[in-house]
Amino acid sequence: GSEAKDDDGQGLSGATFNLVKACVGSGVLSLPAAVAAIGDTSLALYPASMLLSGMGVVSAYSFYNIGRLCEEEGANTLTEAWEKTMGPDSSW
Repeated sequence: GSEAKDDDGQGLSGATFNLVKACVGSGVLSLPAAVAAIGDTSLALYPASMLLSGMGVVSAYSFYNIGRLCEEEGANTLTEAWEKTMGPDSSW
């Protein structure tokens, strides 16, 4: 389609999907099984919801800091930001 692609040929929607998939991970996807294993009471939903919300806040703050670092360093990727702050020899 008409979607802009980066150097790897991946469009914005594909990159966004992959980022969300990496953020969600198996931990969040296994949360319903963990709540079911705790017990059949609805009281288990409160601590599970609090943990999920806490993980979301930590994740959002982490991605905010990554974006801020990329902006300050003039980098377009996390790898570029890493190379500019830590040196190219330590880059992966």
